Amino acid sequence: MDTTLIFESLFESGNLYQAYQVAEFEYELVLKNDFNTNGHTQWYFFSVGNTRKDVTYKFTIVNLYKRTSMYSKGLKPLLHSEKEAKTRGRGWHRAGFDISYHRNDYQYSKRSIVRNFYSLQFSLQFPHGNDICYLAHCFPYTYSDLQQYIRKLESDVDIRKIFRRKLLCRSIAGNRCEVLTITDPREVTGEEAEAQQKKQCVVLSARVHPGETNSSWMMHGCIDFLLSSHEEAKKLRQQFVFKIVPMINPDGVIIGNYRTGMAGNDLNRKWKNPCPTLQPTIHHMKEMMARMRDERGIALFVDLHGHSVKKNVFIYGCDSKYW
Repeated sequence: MDTTLIFESLFESGNLYQAYQVAEFEYELVLKNDFNTNGHTQWYFFSVGNTRKDVTYKFTIVNLYKRTSMYSKGLKPLLHSEKEAKTRGRGWHRAGFDISYHRNDYQYSKRSIVRNFYSLQFSLQFPHGNDICYLAHCFPYTYSDLQQYIRKLESDVDIRKIFRRKLLCRSIAGNRCEVLTITDPREVTGEEAEAQQKKQCVVLSARVHPGETNSSWMMHGCIDFLLSSHEEAKKLRQQFVFKIVPMINPDGVIIGNYRTGMAGNDLNRKWKNPCPTLQPTIHHMKEMMARMRDERGIALFVDLHGHSVKKNVFIYGCDSKYW
């Protein structure tokens, strides 16, 4: 009986490039570079089939770039088993043992300097035989997940009273970059009406770096809260107009990039002078923010990210050189 695992990543946000079987139950894995780049490999998302139960598999991802990782501090890979989800209702969960993150002997050249790659190595026992399992660095949140979520919000009659979806622009690949508006649109008169017209704007964005899927989950929670019946949410909607760009790099998310967009640029380094052709989402978001600044004033701008080595929640201030 052939015990070879069957690897696949030709699905949304997948990014496995090659898998080498080095022993019966041991594999070395190579991740795809970000599109139009020679690197940026840290996020991973792929599936394996033809699994065996009660067998210990060893996986080593050999072309990671970062010198340090949360895997050295207890982080485990994420696992999703189709059979486990169907029989027990269990979704994504952390799994694996004998986890290590270390420098290896494979090398690459950057700016004429030779550097070493890093490896993530872990062992794993799959919960079922003949199963299809998915492995990922962080809980996936795809472009399709976002579109499905927005459609669900639009289908709610009550939510539609305080929520509006609009196309900010199309990405290089023609995908929608959404801008969502959340506010209390109730009709008022007199001084209250004047205050309503002058409500300041709060701008929220996420997922400029595709591999930082936790930023999408944070944004999902923010939107849920702002649309809720919580008293604080009601007061926020009364006092502010929320402009939300939940996925500012849809192309990068779809093709499984870790850091960049379709043109190979880190969009978070293009705020100062974005090109309308190569960085359309940044360009149009800056235009929208300039318009909001002139019409209402911007009280706050928050761009949500994930971090590869820091724990918990923290804030970075803006560096003016990128503006």
